[in-house]
Amino acid sequence: MGLKHVAFCAVLLVARAARPEPSHVAAAIHAGAAEARARRVANLAAGAISGAGFVPIGVMLEERGDSLAHATGVGLIFAGGIPLAFTALSLCGSSMEAFAARFDARQADGMSDDELARVTRGEWRALARASRSQRLRLGTVEIILGLAATVVGVGLLRHDDHVTSGSVLVGSGVPFIQLGVRGLLQPAPEEIWFAHVEDL
Repeated sequence: MGLKHVAFCAVLLVARAARPEPSHVAAAIHAGAAEARARRVANLAAGAISGAGFVPIGVMLEERGDSLAHATGVGLIFAGGIPLAFTALSLCGSSMEAFAARFDARQADGMSDDELARVTRGEWRALARASRSQRLRLGTVEIILGLAATVVGVGLLRHDDHVTSGSVLVGSGVPFIQLGVRGLLQPAPEEIWFAHVEDL
């Protein structure tokens, strides 16, 4: 747990003691939505930097006459293009941001504090569980596919007539491994902030 989350838990405890139930829940929801937006921006920046760095260099190498440069260029194109393609997913709002918008709409509609807290906790619990399950499944699949592609690609790189195919597989496999590891180790904001609320 980071220092930021520890400090925020202290704020939530004070809010819960001093104000009605929805106030500390709202604070956690909006903090989670802000973190989700920050992650999306970070993913967009990282994907853009990766694509801008690898893809142009890969294209230049791929257009050269010798086979080694061509194979290396193809691998770089895939290594930069795959993260860039996944970056497009970050253009859409996250589930945590959509959840925060639904909470704000219910609050604006005048839902009672008790009903708002009950509905919000139930929906948030289901969202956190679904997020964790999907994250672990997808991360596992990405790591398996990435490892398989990388291992086969490395094997193909040892044969002169399959260097390009090997570069494609390695260039594709490594980004998938990175995505999978991050998915397994990094909980989503809806998981993190719901855990804070549940602990209060």
